[in-house]
Amino acid sequence: MNYRRLIITVLCCVCFALVSAGKAVEEEAKPPAKVYVPYKDLTGVFEQEDQGVFLPYKEFQRLWRSAQDKPAAVSEAPFEYLISTARFHGDVKAEIAVLRLDLTIDILRDGWIQVPLGLGEVAVSDVKLTDTGGAKVVPLLRVVNGRYMLVTRGKGRYVLALDFARQLETQPGLAVLKYRIPSAAITTLELLIPEENLKVDVQPMLAATTSQVEAGGAKVTRLQAFLGSSSDISLSWKPTTEAAAELEPVIICEQFQHIDVAEALISHQVAFDYNIHRGGVDSFTIRLPGEFRITDVSGANIAKWDIEAPEETDGSQKLEVKLFSAAQDKYQLAVKMERFVQEAQAEVRLAPIATEQVLRRSGLIGITTSPRRSVRLDDAADLARVDTGQLPQHLQNRPRVTAYRFITSDYAGTIVIGTTSPRITVDQRWMLGVDSDRLELHGRLRYKVERTGVFELNMNLPEPWEIETVGPEELVDDYQLKGEGQTRTLHILLRREKIGVFELRLTARAERTEPQGLVDFALPLADANDLQSYQGQLMLLLADHLRAEVQDLRQLQAMPLRQAERWTNVPGLSPVMAFEFRAIDRRQSGGAAFKVDVKPVQVSATVHRLVNIQPGSIEQEAVVQYRIRYAPLDTFYLKMPVELADSEVQITGSNIKEKPRIDELPIDQRVDVNDPNTEDVNWAYFKIVLQSNVTGNYQLKVHSRRSFGAGRTGQVVTVEAEPILAAGRLSDQNGHIAVAKADTFAIGEPVIENLIPADAGSSADLPYAAHRRIATLAFKYNAPPFELSLPVALQKEATVFTTIVSGAIIEQVFARDGVLNTHAIYLLVTSQGDRLPITLPSEAQLSAVLLNGNEAPVEKGVSSDELIVRLPPSAGQVSRFVLEISYGLKNVSASNLAAPALPEEIPIQQTLWRLWIPKDYYLLWHERVFSAISPGWCHNILQRLSKDQPIQAEFKLPGQGKNFNFIRQGAPGRLSIVAARKEIVAVVVWILIVAAGALMLRLRGFHRVLIVLAAAFVVAIVHLFTPLLVDRIVSVGWFAAFLVLLLWIAHWGFIKLPKLRQIRAGARQKVLKQAPDKRNTRDERRETKE
Repeated sequence: MNYRRLIITVLCCVCFALVSAGKAVEEEAKPPAKVYVPYKDLTGVFEQEDQGVFLPYKEFQRLWRSAQDKPAAVSEAPFEYLISTARFHGDVKAEIAVLRLDLTIDILRDGWIQVPLGLGEVAVSDVKLTDTGGAKVVPLLRVVNGRYMLVTRGKGRYVLALDFARQLETQPGLAVLKYRIPSAAITTLELLIPEENLKVDVQPMLAATTSQVEAGGAKVTRLQAFLGSSSDISLSWKPTTEAAAELEPVIICEQFQHIDVAEALISHQVAFDYNIHRGGVDSFTIRLPGEFRITDVSGANIAKWDIEAPEETDGSQKLEVKLFSAAQDKYQLAVKMERFVQEAQAEVRLAPIATEQVLRRSGLIGITTSPRRSVRLDDAADLARVDTGQLPQHLQNRPRVTAYRFITSDYAGTIVIGTTSPRITVDQRWMLGVDSDRLELHGRLRYKVERTGVFELNMNLPEPWEIETVGPEELVDDYQLKGEGQTRTLHILLRREKIGVFELRLTARAERTEPQGLVDFALPLADANDLQSYQGQLMLLLADHLRAEVQDLRQLQAMPLRQAERWTNVPGLSPVMAFEFRAIDRRQSGGAAFKVDVKPVQVSATVHRLVNIQPGSIEQEAVVQYRIRYAPLDTFYLKMPVELADSEVQITGSNIKEKPRIDELPIDQRVDVNDPNTEDVNWAYFKIVLQSNVTGNYQLKVHSRRSFGAGRTGQVVTVEAEPILAAGRLSDQNGHIAVAKADTFAIGEPVIENLIPADAGSSADLPYAAHRRIATLAFKYNAPPFELSLPVALQKEATVFTTIVSGAIIEQVFARDGVLNTHAIYLLVTSQGDRLPITLPSEAQLSAVLLNGNEAPVEKGVSSDELIVRLPPSAGQVSRFVLEISYGLKNVSASNLAAPALPEEIPIQQTLWRLWIPKDYYLLWHERVFSAISPGWCHNILQRLSKDQPIQAEFKLPGQGKNFNFIRQGAPGRLSIVAARKEIVAVVVWILIVAAGALMLRLRGFHRVLIVLAAAFVVAIVHLFTPLLVDRIVSVGWFAAFLVLLLWIAHWGFIKLPKLRQIRAGARQKVLKQAPDKRNTRDERRETKE
């Protein structure tokens, strides 16, 4: 039986799991035993007595020994009873379910036990105890509050059989069986329901199955189920209504047709959605257009499909689809068809697709096309155009998609298929460049291609243009010119099909025979085929020396140059005009004609003047910078006063052929032709002729020198700055004047006319760097003529230092025995490079003299303490040297620490002094001309002094003790300090403080406070003058001050306090003696009153 098979399978799996788990816990190191369960023939193996289970002999011995041995002690169960199984079986009769419950109960403890059975909401008709398990006490079944209870005593197993009935609950179209059940380890249910093919819902359920069996000569539904752990059970089923077997099924079909028109293929896919009512259908018949070939039929449960040849009447073909089993409720079928279309223009009949044996037919048709095909539906009958939003999601957003709906099977129409032509929009940007010998054409052609892509492009490009480039390379594969004359065409082949927006770049060139003449430009027109819109711009670019006038415009309109797009730069050419076009009539020519002329040469000049006043002479220099535009030039003119021209004037420049002096300018170079010299008859002219023409920039230099007598000191002499100017026809002339002088001259207030005072150090006011470096005064002018008079006076010559010391760095180590080691560094700046005398302290023992880190040549001086260091020659240039001197001294006093001395005429800007004293010494005072600084500040000053020096200046003596850093302005001189040993300072300070404290014991406390405050005030004043001394006294004297404070406290506690106590005791006794006398006096007064 199926029920028994299911129980045996579950029990075998549970036992196998328990045995495996126990073995794994007890013997983790042993490999798991293999148990082979013949699940396929389980019933035939385990339900026969002569069958067995094979296991290893080792396992058999272990099991045999376990069976012979004494069982291990079993611990007491954690609960009183266990309901191991609950088995329900019965059947449904009319509206009542009659069932029997076989209940197995294990009592696990001695004594009286009350077991709730959990069975409720039922009517129990009979109870039997089928197995007592050898129990001596007969159990009792009682009802408590509607619940059945089993009462018994002692351990054992009881098998109880209960017969009960339960009425069904009727709901609309549903039968429900509900009651309470005991909670058992295994609960099963077997129920017969007197109807077939029922679907039963079981709650709770672990596993359930239904089968059709015969009982009492009728077909019934048998339910077998394993129930979950729960206190309630609910069964429900829906009784079936028997349909009339003789009625035909009712079929409704909804179609979706997708017709996709590609370049050479029409794909027709049809999806059929069948709704089947009343029974099932095992075959479908569909009439399809005969022009299409069926490539695929797909659907569930298809046994086979066949096609009958197209009929001659309507040209349709019949598709027969047979199923393995009848389809019910819903069924979906998909058919794929295709047809080749090779013609550029074609018409395809839209034949209806008819589904036979269908009550109602309706559907949706979606038509899509490839970009190269155009489709329209003509002669539509019983087809309604609908929104594409009704199509499936993947078709709604496709371009050029259309949708139609039909509700009858006799719809019709004609699909007209054509070839799609591209829709092209062209925007051209032409730049026409004109130079003296050539024409350049640069084009940026922006195409916008829609509907379908293009592989090639054509445009008109008339002669005489010669193509240089057509790009870009990643887009253009090849190009060629076809035809001649004005009808010549440029054919461009693309590397791949292009659609959307893209750009082409074109450059072409044509020759010109004359720099001036007519330039007739014919506009290169885009191909008219498939052209929807055409517009563009034309920009004219000219060389600087050319100018153009519009002679004729053909279908072009002028536009502001600033609004035109300059999309590239053409070297040597600048834009001058711009035009636009928006619509071109191809029956007329398009373009423009320009009259091009050469501009006359344009020359401008800038004159950079220098007036250098030196003792005995005045040097004048003029640097004339010409700017030549539009045409080359080989002749230039200069003018200057005759007096200056008669002196020695030198005119230099590159490529000069001759430079004669002439009396007047040629007529074509005069500003006023009628008057040859209207400005001044004292002008002299020079004609500078070059060997070849020049353009762009050219420079001439004029140099003149004349004698100058300054007179005596303080006498003013006027110096006139004669103008040196460019002459001839100039478009512009400006200049800059730099005035330089010797240091012994002073210049008063200049007298100027048509000049602007300027900044002598500014590159904008004096662009010529050679003049700006030595200039004292500066002027500038925007146009000649000008006048400049300089009052010059000789002043007393000031002292000029040829050697200075930017910094002196002294490092000294002072020892206890009076030995002083010194390392001195002098940072020299000299322009003389002569012998440098140095005076050392008396009896100094020289150890080293270094110049820029190398040993320097040294000579003995006039005295024994003087030495002379030879500095390298500087040839008038400013040089920097680092001079290092090391020496030692004995028996030196701390009040006289001397450094090497330089001559008094050599200024020293700053001195940095580091002094090392023994660690057990205190520095109490130093000469106030020196300022004490911190080590960090000293390091920063040393770094700043070493900047721009040949070598790094640094302290080199090994430090001993502690260092102090000082700085002063000027020469080092000598450093005077006061230093004393720490123990001497401490003893003296302690003695003074303790002695003063002991002496003040005679004074009262208030007087002591006054003396301490006065002493603090005096110390603060002294600290302003000798801070080091006061700091040392305070740092050392705190210990003595603490001792004095203890002394004062002890004096008050041991001497003052006892005296105060005696005084207070005497006062108290005196008061007590006076108390009886006062009492007697009061008594006498009281008696007298009475």
